[in-house]
Amino acid sequence: MSDARPTDTPLTDALAASMPDETRSAVAAWDAARLEAELERTPALRGKVSAPVHSVRNLLGAWERFVRLMAAGWPPEGWYSLSAYRELLDERDLLDTALSELPSAAAAALTPLLEQLDAVYFAHTEPDPEETLRPWLGAPASTAPTDRRSRRPRHAPSW
Repeated sequence: MSDARPTDTPLTDALAASMPDETRSAVAAWDAARLEAELERTPALRGKVSAPVHSVRNLLGAWERFVRLMAAGWPPEGWYSLSAYRELLDERDLLDTALSELPSAAAAALTPLLEQLDAVYFAHTEPDPEETLRPWLGAPASTAPTDRRSRRPRHAPSW
């Protein structure tokens, strides 16, 4: 039985549905490695979870929801948490890691969607030369700073 309900990640859903088997297998292998990394940090969950929190699909879906929310002006309240904003940037950085670790054909299959979502992000943000958000959005120690972190929303939510 199919679930015909509309979702808030139609682009991610469409990509997942049309993904070639080779790409699907490569993503599944990356997700399996990611699950192991997550279970190393939370061993009490071993045997209780079968998929990583930060799977490729979850990461793409979260980025899609985030940029859609930003583009729509942060509905319904016009509020967004700074910690959630940073977490989404961290997750977007993890997508870069996934793309760099996937075989080139799999990465190439995911790249057009990611570029489309990034374009929405860049269209709704502007450079932040004063680094007003830097204290809250600094890059995690394990990653290099990205140009996404040196930007701020054009229409900032109530933090």
